[in-house]
Amino acid sequence: MAVMLLAVSCNMHASMKEKTEAEVLKMRADSCYEQGNFPLAMTLYVKGMEVADGGNDYNTKLACIGNIANIFESIGDYESNLFYLLKGYRMLKGKGDVDMTNRYLANIVSAYCRLGDTKKARHYYGLVGRSGSGKNPTEHTYFMMYNLARIMQAEGRLADAEKEHARTLEYAESTGLDDIFRLYQLVEIARLRLQMGRYAEAADIGRRCSAMSGDIRSVEMMVVSCDIMQKAFEALGNRDSFNEYRYRYLELSDSIFHAKGINKAKVRLQEYESRLSDERIGSLSSQVGLQAVAIVLLSAFFLVSVAFAVLLVSKNIKLRKMQRLLISRNNDLIKHDEIRNRLMSACEEGGEAQDKCDSEKANDNCCGMTQMQIDILLARITKLTSDPKIIFDPDLSLKTIADMTGSNTKYVSFVINKTYNQNFRTFINEKRIMKACKMLSDSEKYGNMTMQAIYEEVGFTNAVSFISAFKKVNGITPSMYKKLASEKE
Repeated sequence: MAVMLLAVSCNMHASMKEKTEAEVLKMRADSCYEQGNFPLAMTLYVKGMEVADGGNDYNTKLACIGNIANIFESIGDYESNLFYLLKGYRMLKGKGDVDMTNRYLANIVSAYCRLGDTKKARHYYGLVGRSGSGKNPTEHTYFMMYNLARIMQAEGRLADAEKEHARTLEYAESTGLDDIFRLYQLVEIARLRLQMGRYAEAADIGRRCSAMSGDIRSVEMMVVSCDIMQKAFEALGNRDSFNEYRYRYLELSDSIFHAKGINKAKVRLQEYESRLSDERIGSLSSQVGLQAVAIVLLSAFFLVSVAFAVLLVSKNIKLRKMQRLLISRNNDLIKHDEIRNRLMSACEEGGEAQDKCDSEKANDNCCGMTQMQIDILLARITKLTSDPKIIFDPDLSLKTIADMTGSNTKYVSFVINKTYNQNFRTFINEKRIMKACKMLSDSEKYGNMTMQAIYEEVGFTNAVSFISAFKKVNGITPSMYKKLASEKE
C-alpha cells in the first residue's frame, strides 16, 4: 500500500498566485497520481525535477522526489522507494525544514519496516521524535503513532500493532484529520485481521475501506481494499465474492500498474539520473577522487538496472518453461489415452488372437515376443493399471503385475519400456502423479484434503518420494502446482 505521507502536504505552493513551470508540472503529476495513472505521473514528476533544476526550485524538486518514491512503493519496488526517500532526506539536511524532514523520515521508517529491517526503522523513528513537531503537531503525532504500529507489525507483535493502529485511528477521528488518514489505519487493521485468521472481520473492514476509497476517489486505495476482500473471501470459502473482488482487483491493478508504461517512465528517470551524474562528473573534473566515487555510483546503478532486467527475463523464461511442461504433459496424456483405448479393443479379441500369436514368427527383440504377444500383454497391463485399487496400492511391484497378467517380470518390464520408454517404477509413479494432479486441481472435491492425505491416497508412503516424483513429471512442486491451478480457476 502506498501511503502518501509526502503527498498529503506537498502542495504547499499550490495557493500561490503565480506558479512556476515546475510547480505546474508537479500539480499535473499529482492529478495523474490521484487518478491512478502512475506511468504519466512519474513522467511528469521527472519533467518537474528537470525544470526545477534549471530554476533552482528546491522545494518543488523535493516534492517530486518524494512522490516518485511513493510510486515505487505503490508498484512494490521497495528498494527504489527507499533509494529516493534517502536521496530526498540527504538533500534536506541542514536546510532547517522540520516539516518536510519529518515527512521524509516517516516514509523512511515505513520503508525499512516493509523491507524487514526493524533496527534501522527504529533508528529513523528516533530521529523523527527528536526533530520536533514543526508547524503541524497533529500530523506529526499521527505519523509517530502510525509508524510505531508499523514497527510492531514488522517485529511480529501483531496484537500490539492492532491496538496501536486502533489508537491511531481514534486519534485521527478525534482530531478531525482528513478521511485518508483514517482509511490508512482501517486498511492496516484489516490486513492484521487477515494475518490473525479473522477473515470475516477483515472482509467487513475491507467493505468499509472500499466505500471510503470511492468517496475520496482514490484508485490506489480501492485496489488495496479489493485485495483485502479477495483474500478474506477466499479464506472463508465464498467463491462468488472471491471471484467478484479478484476480478475488480485485477482490473484496477492493470489500470494503474501498467508495466509497459512504468518501464518507459523508469527509463526517463534513469536518463535524468544519468544526466545529473554526467553533469556532476563534468563539474568535478579537477577532483579525481570525487570523479571515481561518481563513476562507482553510476556503475552500481547500471548493475542494479541490469540485475532487474535479468530477473524479469529469468522469471519470464521460468514461466514459459512451466507452461511448456504442462502443455507437453497434456499432449502425452492424450496420446496415452488413445493407446489404451486401442489396446483395450485388442484385449477383447485376445482369445482367438492368442492362438494366432503362438504360430507367428517372433520379432527381432531380446525377449523373442511377437508383436501380437506384445499388444496382448500391454492390453492386460493397461487394464490392470487403470484399476485404482491396484495402481494406488503402496505395495504394488513388478512381480505383482507380472503374476496378475499371467506373464513374468522380464516380459512385463520389456513391454512397458518398449511402449512408453520408461521403467516400471517411473510408469507407475506417473500414473499416480496424474491422479494427484487431478486432486490438487479440483479444490471443490478435494480442497479439504491435506498434502499428506493426497499422496497417501495415490500410493506414496512419504512426502520426499512424492515430491521427487511430482517434480520429475511436472517440473514443479505439488504446492506450486496447486497454487497455479487455483489461480487458473
